[in-house]
Amino acid sequence: MKNPALLHLLGWAIATLAVAMLTVTGIAAGYGESRAVATFMVSALIAGFLAGGLLWGFRGRSAPITREQSMVLLILLWTILPLCAAIPFYVGLKDTGFLISVFEATSGLTTTGTTLFQEINDLPRAMVFWRALLQWLGGGLNLLAVVLILSPSRMSGLTGPNLSPLSQIEHHDMTRRVLIACRTILPVYGILTLICIFLLWVSGVPEFDALSLGLSTISTGGFMPRDGTVAQYGAPMAEFVLVVFMVLGAMSFLVHRAQITGIGSGHQRYAESRFFLVIILFTTLVLSLLVWGGDDFAVKMLPDALRTGLFRAISLATTTGFDNAPASAVIVIPFAMVLMVTIIGGCAYSTAGGIKTFRFAMMLNQSRRELARLMHPHSVTTVRSAEGMLNPRAMTPIWVLFAVYVSFAVVLSVILAFDGLSLEASVLAAAGALSNAGPAVDFGVAGGVSADMTGVSALSLVAYTVAMVLGRLEMLAALSLVTTRLWRV
Repeated sequence: MKNPALLHLLGWAIATLAVAMLTVTGIAAGYGESRAVATFMVSALIAGFLAGGLLWGFRGRSAPITREQSMVLLILLWTILPLCAAIPFYVGLKDTGFLISVFEATSGLTTTGTTLFQEINDLPRAMVFWRALLQWLGGGLNLLAVVLILSPSRMSGLTGPNLSPLSQIEHHDMTRRVLIACRTILPVYGILTLICIFLLWVSGVPEFDALSLGLSTISTGGFMPRDGTVAQYGAPMAEFVLVVFMVLGAMSFLVHRAQITGIGSGHQRYAESRFFLVIILFTTLVLSLLVWGGDDFAVKMLPDALRTGLFRAISLATTTGFDNAPASAVIVIPFAMVLMVTIIGGCAYSTAGGIKTFRFAMMLNQSRRELARLMHPHSVTTVRSAEGMLNPRAMTPIWVLFAVYVSFAVVLSVILAFDGLSLEASVLAAAGALSNAGPAVDFGVAGGVSADMTGVSALSLVAYTVAMVLGRLEMLAALSLVTTRLWRV
């Protein structure tokens, strides 16, 4: 590798993961889990040794990072970090092989939320907390990756409000850009997390569960700290808190920052935020009517139906996957609605997955424009984004991204279908992996379709794991791997 600065930055990322492992030892010690203490100490030593080798071996050898090299860094982060994060699962849990450990770690870091663990209550509390912490760290990593690498590259048509402190620094000065981004974005991420945890606790959720749920909510990950749904807490206010912070996690953190600091336009003036809320409102109305009038889960009172429909709609639209239905109840959701909302996902510069709301809105706008041109061939029409009028050429990467998404989804669906899953279940599982939606696609859709990955073959697990990473790489960044120019960096 010509630029050692990439490995130096990778070393800092692994070192952060090692420090996170050390913090989990405190949770393990507090619950008297001596085996878990040893597991995370050993895991931290292994990750720390690897991080130390990279930091020491490539210290003081900084160099400008080009666009191609930043893509290499992004791919290294999303492939190496899950391997390091899988060490505690592999070392500390019996009968958990390497592949399952990597699957769980990847699902956590990519905030997908799919799990192969059947009995969460039987896991050590330290392992449950590690799963939630991985989702929180993965959400922060995704925010930094989008702001620092994907957005400046304009590979996938990513647009949005500028982060003014970064605009004054050259793109190749990655180290300074990382520091500035951490100081400007991560404090908002951390403050919202702390507020969510506190409000969950005062709403009646036990301390440990509030901590784990808070980490998984703002990151739109969806890992539950125990078996069952959030209905088991019997705390309607906690459900309201989850609803609010799932939405906040799926909306642009750059706009959150502008709203808090008063520098730039807030959500009330940002078109993508408004369009995202419209999607949630429409989905809520449909699901509430289904819950109220359906036979599978009879809700006699309209307010209860609205509450259930709102929670389900937001959990689905934000790609989180929390559920508020009683464990014995099944709420039927139309297959097409689950698939469509999952593919769209949340807003840009958020922790949510999917192709993002702004891309979907611009594809709709261009489709409307092309239909208008059929009727009036000589008319002058434009495509608008959240930033204003958009050059039609900028739509090319958006349509290419959508085509690549569909292609990957088809390939993954075929692999899963050969493994015994039904066609509908295979399609839902593929969409859930590429959109990092996880359990959101397994709410109990019409026909009893289930995208459960438990018991599938090793090939399907590998394909699903790769798809989760592709979802966070925005697909197009991963395609750059096939270019010979990238391998010369």
